[in-house]
Amino acid sequence: MVEAIEALLAANHKAGTIRPGVTADDFVLAIAGIWQIDSRGDWQAQSAWLLDLVMDGLRAGAPTRG
Repeated sequence: MVEAIEALLAANHKAGTIRPGVTADDFVLAIAGIWQIDSRGDWQAQSAWLLDLVMDGLRAGAPTRG
């Protein structure tokens, strides 16, 4: 799975669609909350919201650390 994430990140770095420096480890940590969602609850809305947050943070031009 990490290799697939790295390939997707590399392609997006090359295309300039995500902020520079994002690693596979960063991505996995950012989406880790999705695995904590209770499947008996409103999991679809919660997972969509969390993915929106992650994707907004990955976009090129998003504020950087520092």
